[in-house]
Amino acid sequence: MRFVVLVLMLRSQVAIADLVNPPAPMATCPPASKLASEARLSAPTTDGLSRLAARTKILLDTAPDADCRSSLVEIFYDHYNAQLVALNEQINSLPEADRTKLHLNAVGWEIFENPDGAFAHESVPWLSQALGPRVPAAWRDYIQLVIAFRIQPQSLVTYEEDEGFELSWRELRLYVRRWEDFIARHPTFVRVADARAEHQRGFGTFLSGRDRREAFDGKGRLTQVYRSELEAYAADPHAARRTLV
Repeated sequence: MRFVVLVLMLRSQVAIADLVNPPAPMATCPPASKLASEARLSAPTTDGLSRLAARTKILLDTAPDADCRSSLVEIFYDHYNAQLVALNEQINSLPEADRTKLHLNAVGWEIFENPDGAFAHESVPWLSQALGPRVPAAWRDYIQLVIAFRIQPQSLVTYEEDEGFELSWRELRLYVRRWEDFIARHPTFVRVADARAEHQRGFGTFLSGRDRREAFDGKGRLTQVYRSELEAYAADPHAARRTLV
């Protein structure tokens, strides 16, 4: 079911154990130690998340260097995702009346409903806005890529598992290219392994046409729309794997 897949996707970015034990911050960044402690004590509500975001913004403004700011954003980002995981594990057991009391819009979330169930997802890019301008460039670019994808509820499924996956071939090509550009710009980013995994997931589907509608015709030949996008990728001088297409 789609809401289950969303939970699995989020879990791939932050271990659920971090709800209890956030990652150990850098020893050279005392503000990160403070934030990790506050994250452990933060109320599991949207109000609690908003307060922790405000606290993170203050600490970012006073952090001594870029590495410290990166640690602060990482702690908050993992806490943010863990909250969303926890919410989606219980959302379908909540009565409709209780869902309206969650005030999800306060942190840019909304509930998406379909026949498979309900799940909460981002509706606006609240995260970067809430943390302010001191978010390091690599983190800002990473969050923008992740959230832009998750804002589209129809795309919150694995590429391989859902025939109704609604990204067009062009959108999937551009999604792959955005991850390639990100990895090229930020090769030492603390979450670059996650970025590479997301790129590989998208590229594998793009290259193989696996389980995608409109990839092959009734005779097993590439459709024109799919062929055109493969050719566009191969012709892009900045495409990281253009020689494989």
